[in-house]
Amino acid sequence: MIDLHLHLDGSLNPDNILHMADMSKISLPCEDKDELYRQLKVSPYCSNLSEYLEKFVLPLQVLQTGECIEYAVYELLRDVYSQGLCYVEIRFAPQLHTKAHLTQDEAVSAAVKGLKRGTTDFDIKAQLILCCMRNNSNHKENEETVRMALKYLGNGVCAIDLAGNEAAYPTGDFADIKGQEILKRGMEIAAAGMHNILMTGPAGSGKSMIAKCLPTILPGLSFEESIEITKIYSVAGLLKKNQSIITGRPFRSPHHTVSAIALAGGGTIPKPGEISLSHNGVLFLDELPEFNRNALEVMRQPLEDREVTIARIHGKYVYPAGFMLVAARNPCPCGMYPDLNKCTCSYRQIRQYNAKISRPLLDRIDINVNVQKVAYEDLLGTKKAETSAQIRKRVLAAQKIQRERYRSESFHFNSQLDGRRTQKYIKLGSAEEAMIRDVFEETDLSARGYNRVLKIARTIADLDGSPEIREIHLKEALFFRYQNLLEDGETGRNRSYGKGAFGYGS
Repeated sequence: MIDLHLHLDGSLNPDNILHMADMSKISLPCEDKDELYRQLKVSPYCSNLSEYLEKFVLPLQVLQTGECIEYAVYELLRDVYSQGLCYVEIRFAPQLHTKAHLTQDEAVSAAVKGLKRGTTDFDIKAQLILCCMRNNSNHKENEETVRMALKYLGNGVCAIDLAGNEAAYPTGDFADIKGQEILKRGMEIAAAGMHNILMTGPAGSGKSMIAKCLPTILPGLSFEESIEITKIYSVAGLLKKNQSIITGRPFRSPHHTVSAIALAGGGTIPKPGEISLSHNGVLFLDELPEFNRNALEVMRQPLEDREVTIARIHGKYVYPAGFMLVAARNPCPCGMYPDLNKCTCSYRQIRQYNAKISRPLLDRIDINVNVQKVAYEDLLGTKKAETSAQIRKRVLAAQKIQRERYRSESFHFNSQLDGRRTQKYIKLGSAEEAMIRDVFEETDLSARGYNRVLKIARTIADLDGSPEIREIHLKEALFFRYQNLLEDGETGRNRSYGKGAFGYGS
């Protein structure tokens, strides 16, 4: 047997950690072996990568000396040899082992020593993979890691890799996405006004990819926003050691098996859930119909009130929940509709699948985008797409307008307008008023839907730099409001608005 992806800091047993703590003369949160094992073990209900990566924090505390790194590599080789492995590649990030006095060079050198001793004493072959880390401010550290990989290549090191939470530090760029101009535009509007957005399209159309690029067009956090998020993560016990403040806008992406409690928060001693951990950031729900309906329904109140209330016998706990919901779904269970040559779903199956998302929840989503399969011509095209930096510039300009408009309010973005403030801040001309009245009468537009159309139009006008909302802004807002409602939407009709609806995009 072989293992090509073996984490050094994720493969240590409690005995190893206790011994290294003694070697380093440091105190651990506990010294009981069973309790230590429980702290190291990943929960079977782990819902995201961030939660998984938290288990690496404790082992890293004892891996800050050359002696401990050498010992850890040696003992790991002893363990895997006893399990019958004949070849392993051990991954570790040298920059994470420099919190005391070590340099990256010293950390790698110690790991190589442990590697050579282990491969000599045990009948096993092994090499090291050095990991760079995803971060917004560690370019110098990553450059040093690359230099170390070159220095030790062929002398214990075989490769270099990139590690860390991709959702928190995306490497993608809007320029990397072929075609999908309507989806990109929808994402730009959503980012500018912090609107909720739902993408519906076949598997492989790029929904998840573009969602993960969204943080690249969002503005940085204000100091006040950073403080809010830091408080939430501190209460949740997710603030990293030596981390005084969170500076990156949250991007949470729980798995569809996440429970209602994990999503909303709770427990014996209530802690914030994914909804609150996404405060001032993004909550991305991929494969939306696969989520438990009860879990989805807990979002209705937070989406409206921007806070989560958890009731207990001894009192109520209120956590902030001002998040931007980004969701994606296939149009049918097999994911191939509307390609009738590939789709195996019956009409009834399609209806049942989309009915898993309740109408009240859909009503709280501002922007709907019907994502088409990328055209072959777009894949081969040489036309340069806009970069994230170019789109972000427009988003920042639109958000600056909003912050100035709402300087006397407790909020900053158009999506946060309630009914009373919508009337106060959004005024339509006579032509625009007549247009929205006709739509209201024709489509059975709800009061909530009416207000959301106005808010989207206001954001589009801000992106356009227009003080007034014009007909073209309303048309685009209506287009994105109705585009992929299918049969489960607000109108209650068998209707799917495509390109050219309401005179937009034709």
